[in-house]
Amino acid sequence: MSSTAEPGTDVVVEHFPPLDRSRAPIALPVRAVTLLEDRASVRRKGTVGLVQGTNRFIVENVAPVLQDVSLVGSAGSARVIDVRARRALRVSMPHQVERVKAFEIEARQLLLEFSQIDEARGVSDSERRRVLTMVAHGAQEIPTDASWGIATKEAWRETFESLFSRARGLRESERGGYFRQAAILERLSQIRMERAALEQPDTRFAAWLELDVVASAAGAEELSVEYIVPNALWRPLHEARLFADDRLLMSSSAVVWQNTGEDWSNVDLSFSTALSSLGVEPPRLSDDLLTATKRSERVAVEARQVAVERAGLGSETRSAPPAGVELPGVDDGGEVRVMKAEGPSSVPSDGRPVVVPLFRFETPAERARVVYPELEPTVFEKVTAQNKAKVPILAGPVSLLKEHGPVGYTKTLFIAPGERFELSFGPDDEIRLRRTTHEESETTRADRFRHVTYTIDHFVSNLGASEKVVAVTERVPVSELDEVRVKVDAKKTSGSLQPDAHGFLEWRLVLPPQGHGRISLVWTLSTAPGVEGL
Repeated sequence: MSSTAEPGTDVVVEHFPPLDRSRAPIALPVRAVTLLEDRASVRRKGTVGLVQGTNRFIVENVAPVLQDVSLVGSAGSARVIDVRARRALRVSMPHQVERVKAFEIEARQLLLEFSQIDEARGVSDSERRRVLTMVAHGAQEIPTDASWGIATKEAWRETFESLFSRARGLRESERGGYFRQAAILERLSQIRMERAALEQPDTRFAAWLELDVVASAAGAEELSVEYIVPNALWRPLHEARLFADDRLLMSSSAVVWQNTGEDWSNVDLSFSTALSSLGVEPPRLSDDLLTATKRSERVAVEARQVAVERAGLGSETRSAPPAGVELPGVDDGGEVRVMKAEGPSSVPSDGRPVVVPLFRFETPAERARVVYPELEPTVFEKVTAQNKAKVPILAGPVSLLKEHGPVGYTKTLFIAPGERFELSFGPDDEIRLRRTTHEESETTRADRFRHVTYTIDHFVSNLGASEKVVAVTERVPVSELDEVRVKVDAKKTSGSLQPDAHGFLEWRLVLPPQGHGRISLVWTLSTAPGVEGL
């Protein structure tokens, strides 16, 4: 057991098991931290004076959760022959006699005041009861005085008003004493809890490093120690601010959480997307038995919704994961990225998020109004811009702002440097859209195909005082089977459009002020006999 007093305080600190006081304490502050997805690499560094031969040092207040196998030490031209982590229970017992005495004096004063108030309340209650008795007796004398003709209305009114006023004053005084006593009881309860907290020691786990360094000659050397800690992670966060002159200011930051037991003050932070391989094992393989079965004459068709998302306009399309499935980690586009903070940052060990700026750039923005009626009959303002940063924009949430303030949130996928991307900046309230759907079905006698024709009409109105252009996007199914056919009727469809490879059709509708427009889409779904599921 070792006992020390913290400088500037009356707190006695003890360690179980104790510190090795034969070692010389040195300061190795945290200089740099590299954060990964679920852990961090910490580097401590400082200049120490060495004597010729073996030097035995101790570094206190390190993270108790550090991984011992990751400890690495170096000392320039000297040689670190051993570095190890030690852990103990740290017990702090404050000596605050003056504060305890202050609590006792305050408690005695409050108890005395409580007793005085209680006595005053008793006196007020007795006097109020006497006044009410006088009121009752006076009320009984009114008929007698009236029968003798000696009663005057003004005298009785003045007498009763005086008595009732006195009774009300005594009642208010008694109520005020009651509330003051309640406050005294609450303060006494707080004093008891605070005093009990002072009498209980503060216990927590502590860790320190022990280093053995061998130097061939005396002198100053730069000593550094690196290790890995869990309970630390980071995720990207972006902010997009759109200005009235069609400029977009894009800012990217890293949100850091850490609860490792050591504070990081004025350190150089780096953020890596590398995946840690610690504790990862390949899955076990099992045999797959293949058997041949007779092909069924029925065709079972499954209709499914596929969300096609594109992070940037130049990237390949990728299908979104199924709903409810969240991919872990940070999407880095398949290549490990390392980003550095703009300057030194501080991250306390309290588990709270800390936003660290990474980079920002300004780029021209192209505005457009788009609507996807099948999903939402609302026209949104779309902004197209280019990533002019030298590093990619990682997948993550985006805060949307205009000159007047925040307008909402969205999210983005991975955007490479130089790639164009799109963001939505909320709905346009001056444009209204109504979508109607009608279907008709028939079966041909020759091939017994069943044909279902869908007619979709869009009615768009501009309530504003200026001309507006709206891009309307609709989608038709895409078939992968010969037994299921999808055909768009170009003659009945506005603009004679045909769908792309993903089944999308897009119209560009020009709406004059206070004007309206209409768009129609007609398509047919044909299914062969025996097709089930549609």
